Amino acid sequence: MRSNDGIVIHKYYEGTPQIINLSTEIGRLLGVVDATHLRKPQTELRKKNKVKTIRASLAIEGNTLSEDQITAIIENKRVIGPSKDIKEVENAIQAYDNLTNFNAFSKESYLEAHRLLMLGLVDMPGQFRTVRSEWFKGTESRIWLHRDGTSII
Repeated sequence: MRSNDGIVIHKYYEGTPQIINLSTEIGRLLGVVDATHLRKPQTELRKKNKVKTIRASLAIEGNTLSEDQITAIIENKRVIGPSKDIKEVENAIQAYDNLTNFNAFSKESYLEAHRLLMLGLVDMPGQFRTVRSEWFKGTESRIWLHRDGTSII
Protein backbone atom coordinates (compact mmCIF):
# COMPACT_ATOMS: atom_id res chain seq x y z
CA MET A 1 0.00 0.00 0.00
CA ARG A 2 1.32 3.49 -0.86
CA SER A 3 0.58 6.79 0.89
CA ASN A 4 -0.02 10.05 -0.99
CA ASP A 5 3.67 10.99 -0.84
CA GLY A 6 4.83 7.68 -2.27
CA ILE A 7 6.03 6.03 0.96
CA VAL A 8 5.20 2.38 1.29
CA ILE A 9 3.05 1.60 4.32
CA HIS A 10 2.96 -1.91 5.69
CA LYS A 11 -0.16 -2.92 7.53
CA TYR A 12 0.83 -5.29 10.36
CA TYR A 13 -2.60 -5.82 11.92
CA GLU A 14 -6.22 -5.32 11.25
CA GLY A 15 -7.91 -2.79 13.60
CA THR A 16 -10.86 -4.70 14.96
CA PRO A 17 -13.42 -3.32 17.43
CA GLN A 18 -11.96 -5.60 20.12
CA ILE A 19 -8.41 -4.20 19.61
CA ILE A 20 -9.71 -0.63 19.72
CA ASN A 21 -11.72 -1.32 22.91
CA LEU A 22 -8.76 -3.01 24.61
CA SER A 23 -6.40 -0.17 23.60
CA THR A 24 -8.83 2.37 25.01
CA GLU A 25 -9.13 0.43 28.28
CA ILE A 26 -5.31 0.17 28.58
CA GLY A 27 -5.03 3.95 28.10
CA ARG A 28 -7.70 4.58 30.74
CA LEU A 29 -5.98 2.27 33.26
CA LEU A 30 -2.60 3.92 32.61
CA GLY A 31 -4.23 7.27 33.39
CA VAL A 32 -5.56 5.89 36.67
CA VAL A 33 -2.12 4.56 37.61
CA ASP A 34 -0.45 7.87 36.70
CA ALA A 35 -2.99 9.88 38.70
CA THR A 36 -2.54 7.63 41.73
CA HIS A 37 1.24 8.01 41.68
CA LEU A 38 1.08 11.75 41.03
CA ARG A 39 -1.03 12.35 44.16
CA LYS A 40 1.16 10.23 46.42
CA PRO A 41 4.17 12.59 46.57
CA GLN A 42 1.88 15.54 47.35
CA THR A 43 0.36 13.65 50.29
CA GLU A 44 3.81 12.69 51.50
CA LEU A 45 4.97 16.30 51.12
CA ARG A 46 1.99 17.54 53.16
CA LYS A 47 2.74 14.99 55.89
CA LYS A 48 6.42 16.03 56.04
CA ASN A 49 5.42 19.69 56.15
CA LYS A 50 2.96 18.96 58.98
CA VAL A 51 5.69 17.19 60.98
CA LYS A 52 8.23 19.98 60.40
CA THR A 53 5.70 22.69 61.28
CA ILE A 54 4.67 20.96 64.51
CA ARG A 55 8.30 20.26 65.44
CA ALA A 56 9.40 23.85 64.84
CA SER A 57 6.44 25.32 66.73
CA LEU A 58 6.89 23.10 69.76
CA ALA A 59 10.70 23.28 69.83
CA ILE A 60 10.39 27.03 70.50
CA GLU A 61 8.60 26.12 73.72
CA GLY A 62 11.20 23.52 74.69
CA ASN A 63 9.57 20.33 73.40
CA THR A 64 12.27 17.66 73.00
CA LEU A 65 10.56 15.22 70.61
CA SER A 66 12.19 14.62 67.23
CA GLU A 67 10.56 14.63 63.80
CA ASP A 68 10.65 10.82 63.83
CA GLN A 69 8.83 10.72 67.16
CA ILE A 70 6.23 13.23 65.94
CA THR A 71 5.72 11.13 62.80
CA ALA A 72 5.22 8.05 64.97
CA ILE A 73 2.58 9.87 67.05
CA ILE A 74 0.76 10.92 63.86
CA GLU A 75 0.81 7.26 62.81
CA ASN A 76 -0.65 6.23 66.23
CA LYS A 77 2.54 4.44 67.26
CA ARG A 78 3.97 4.40 70.78
CA VAL A 79 6.69 6.90 71.59
CA ILE A 80 9.07 7.11 74.51
CA GLY A 81 9.48 10.62 75.83
CA PRO A 82 8.28 13.08 78.44
CA SER A 83 4.49 12.78 78.80
CA LYS A 84 4.11 16.57 78.63
CA ASP A 85 5.97 16.67 75.29
CA ILE A 86 3.85 13.83 73.89
CA LYS A 87 0.65 15.60 74.99
CA GLU A 88 1.84 18.84 73.37
CA VAL A 89 2.38 16.99 70.07
CA GLU A 90 -1.01 15.27 70.25
CA ASN A 91 -2.67 18.63 70.89
CA ALA A 92 -0.72 20.35 68.11
CA ILE A 93 -1.84 17.63 65.68
CA GLN A 94 -5.47 18.31 66.66
CA ALA A 95 -5.02 22.05 66.16
CA TYR A 96 -3.18 21.56 62.84
CA ASP A 97 -5.93 19.28 61.54
CA ASN A 98 -8.53 21.94 62.42
CA LEU A 99 -6.76 24.95 60.88
CA THR A 100 -9.31 25.29 58.09
CA ASN A 101 -12.10 25.59 60.68
CA PHE A 102 -10.58 28.65 62.36
CA ASN A 103 -11.34 32.28 61.58
CA ALA A 104 -8.26 34.47 62.11
CA PHE A 105 -10.46 37.40 63.15
CA SER A 106 -12.66 35.52 65.62
CA LYS A 107 -12.10 35.52 69.39
CA GLU A 108 -14.03 32.23 69.57
CA SER A 109 -11.67 30.61 67.04
CA TYR A 110 -8.67 31.92 68.96
CA LEU A 111 -9.95 30.43 72.19
CA GLU A 112 -10.84 27.13 70.48
CA ALA A 113 -7.31 26.89 69.06
CA HIS A 114 -5.94 27.60 72.55
CA ARG A 115 -8.22 24.91 73.99
CA LEU A 116 -7.00 22.34 71.48
CA LEU A 117 -3.35 23.24 72.06
CA MET A 118 -3.48 23.40 75.85
CA LEU A 119 -5.97 20.66 76.77
CA GLY A 120 -4.45 18.57 79.55
CA LEU A 121 -1.54 21.00 79.95
CA VAL A 122 -3.03 24.01 81.76
CA ASP A 123 -5.91 24.50 84.15
CA MET A 124 -8.20 26.59 81.93
CA PRO A 125 -7.60 25.76 78.27
CA GLY A 126 -9.56 27.90 75.85
CA GLN A 127 -10.04 30.78 78.30
CA PHE A 128 -8.29 34.09 78.86
CA ARG A 129 -6.13 34.39 81.99
CA THR A 130 -7.75 35.89 85.03
CA VAL A 131 -4.65 36.07 87.26
CA ARG A 132 -1.29 37.71 86.81
CA SER A 133 1.55 35.66 85.32
CA GLU A 134 5.31 35.89 85.53
CA TRP A 135 7.91 35.24 82.83
CA PHE A 136 11.66 35.30 83.05
CA LYS A 137 13.60 37.08 80.35
CA GLY A 138 17.15 35.79 80.51
CA THR A 139 18.27 35.23 84.07
CA GLU A 140 17.61 38.62 85.68
CA SER A 141 14.61 40.55 84.43
CA ARG A 142 10.98 39.69 85.09
CA ILE A 143 7.90 40.60 83.14
CA TRP A 144 4.65 40.81 85.12
CA LEU A 145 1.30 40.71 83.39
CA HIS A 146 -1.46 42.30 85.46
CA ARG A 147 -5.11 41.28 85.38
CA ASP A 148 -5.91 44.28 83.19
CA GLY A 149 -3.36 43.14 80.55
CA THR A 150 -0.74 45.83 81.22
CA SER A 151 2.83 44.73 81.80
CA ILE A 152 5.81 45.99 83.73
CA ILE A 153 9.26 45.12 82.41
